[in-house]
Amino acid sequence: MTVQDAILQIQLRADKWDDNSLVKSFVKVGPLIPLLDSENNQIIFGRRGTGKTHVLRYFKSIKDGQNDCCIFVDLRKIGSSNSIYADQSLPIEQRALRFFIDIIKVLSDEIISYIIISDEHKEAYLSEITPLLDQLNQTWTKSAIMGEVVSESSRVDKSSHEFNSGISLSCSNSGLNISTKDRETVDQSTTLKLSGQYYAYINLLEATSVLQKVADILSPYKIWLIFDEFSELHPDLQIVLADILRRVICPVRGVTFKIGAIEHRSSFRRAISGSNYLGIELGADVSTINLDELMVFGNNHASSLSFFRELLYLRVNTILPHEDRIASSNDLVKLLFTQENSFEELVLAAEGVPRDFFNVLHKAIILDYYNPISIPTIRKAARNWFDEDKRGSITVIPDTSRLLDWIISDVINKRQARAFMLKSNENDVLIDYLYDARILHIIKQNVSSKDTPGLRYNVYSIDYGCYVDLINTARAPKGLFEAEIGEDQTEFIDVPRDDYRSIRRAILDLSKFYSSISS
Repeated sequence: MTVQDAILQIQLRADKWDDNSLVKSFVKVGPLIPLLDSENNQIIFGRRGTGKTHVLRYFKSIKDGQNDCCIFVDLRKIGSSNSIYADQSLPIEQRALRFFIDIIKVLSDEIISYIIISDEHKEAYLSEITPLLDQLNQTWTKSAIMGEVVSESSRVDKSSHEFNSGISLSCSNSGLNISTKDRETVDQSTTLKLSGQYYAYINLLEATSVLQKVADILSPYKIWLIFDEFSELHPDLQIVLADILRRVICPVRGVTFKIGAIEHRSSFRRAISGSNYLGIELGADVSTINLDELMVFGNNHASSLSFFRELLYLRVNTILPHEDRIASSNDLVKLLFTQENSFEELVLAAEGVPRDFFNVLHKAIILDYYNPISIPTIRKAARNWFDEDKRGSITVIPDTSRLLDWIISDVINKRQARAFMLKSNENDVLIDYLYDARILHIIKQNVSSKDTPGLRYNVYSIDYGCYVDLINTARAPKGLFEAEIGEDQTEFIDVPRDDYRSIRRAILDLSKFYSSISS
């Protein structure tokens, strides 16, 4: 098998990889694993393609190796398309409870599986924990009728009316009707009519108590719950599910949860009244890790090259037969690319996103399969990937597409820069959408300027695909942005610092864009 063939076989989504391959191809990034390896409940934020699933599954492998009970839940695969929580006609609270019921079932099954494969105290665990899990699965069997209870009675002729035995129950949208009937002739017939909505609910305190007992039995081993693809849930369902996690899981010693989510596509908290809220409060109830920040290598070019070189090497060698494996990452780069600069161009095109790195590489190999990859091939592949995946994903929202065109015109064409600044507290839905689509990238936060004391800015770089056609032309970007570095002296900056004398030319005024589309 050739190296090119191996690369074309690389799965671009971590959920398609087996656990062994994921572990072998994992490259550690800064303090990520030590941060994750704590008993704090945490949310791991990251855009699509930054490696959330890979990180969480690698973390699971660590806990499996420590004999802890680590349960990985892909929230896209819970329940079915016909389940009660997919029914839009039902209240969101009931759909969320149904969803949590399904999660309880998954957790119970996984804990039993963990005990069965455990070599230590298997029989004792089963005898003690199985009844508790049965109790946990029964905490949702409580029910209530919200509505009126009406009792009706009437006299009937003893000699002329006779009924079949048994109980007749009918359920309709208007309520639940229960009537009793007797085979013998009767003096009186009584009908009990319950009008209202039938509700099933969970006893949260009981669920917490049962989980605590399970955790105590398994101690000193821990239970780790990993919830991936949280952002795929409906926003209302996210909040209610988060609230249940806060009330049921957070109080339990020995049980910790980690959630993988996309920040701008997730809702964790909603105020109710005063200081009361539904959901989870970030920072207070759970801590957060931002994978996007850890994957930004703009401040350290050598670290970026080292990460992607090692990532490519490990993934290729995971697929190649043993006799065809490459001796080192440097040998792989020399074999695959025409020169070191070609590999550096690929890393630049990826903008710190592993999925973009491999997608551009795939396209480059397809464009010129029989030859080493050159810089022109990388640039053409990057442009194709941008047009097909990124640009195409925002065309469904016209204002987002218009904003991108405006940014390209204002920042790249007029200023000849490839980055801009926005106030840290300036929230814009369209900017967030471009960021989620990996067309904009935050490469520095909380930058200050001496001419605007007290204000902080975030530095957004524009994706490589937006300006790749301009490289080696007179209109090519000259750097990230232009900043004043001395008295009446400016220059283009390639590595953003924490503060500048002046950054007026780098600040993007979004009000001009909105004025242009409203006029």
